[in-house]
Amino acid sequence: MNLLKIRRGALVQFAGKRWKVIKYSSDSIILEPSQGRGSVIHFTYPGGGIGFDAFLTNLMWQLLHSDEFPVRLVENNLRDRISYARDRIRKVCNVNDVPYTQMLEGIRYYTFAGYLINKAVALITEQPEYKADDISLLVP
Repeated sequence: MNLLKIRRGALVQFAGKRWKVIKYSSDSIILEPSQGRGSVIHFTYPGGGIGFDAFLTNLMWQLLHSDEFPVRLVENNLRDRISYARDRIRKVCNVNDVPYTQMLEGIRYYTFAGYLINKAVALITEQPEYKADDISLLVP
C-alpha cells in the first residue's frame, strides 16, 4: 500500500473517487471528498485478493443484458464507459452466450462464472496451462 506517501492534504483515489487526506495515523486515514486537481495517490494492495462470489459475477453479466440497467448506481465518471461497453456486448452476444476473444496467448472465454467454476472447467477439460479469474478463463 502507498501509505508512506500519505500526507495531510494529499489527494488519493479510492473507490473511483478523489479524496483529500484530512488526518492519518497508523490506525486510520480520515478523508473527505475532493474536487481537487493534480496527481493522486492510488491505494495498492499486495496479493490477489479473495475474489468475487460467483453470484456477483453472474449478477454483473445479468445486469449488462438487462433492459433496465441501474445507471444511477454507477459513478458519473464511469457511466459513459459502462454504457459503451454494455452496448458493444449486447450487439455481439446475448445473456446465454459465452463470448470469447482470440489472443496471442490463446482464447479468453468471458464466463462471468467466478474463479472456482473457471478453474474447474479448465481442470475438467484437462487444459495444460490456463489462467482463471472471476470473469474469464484463458486457455492456450
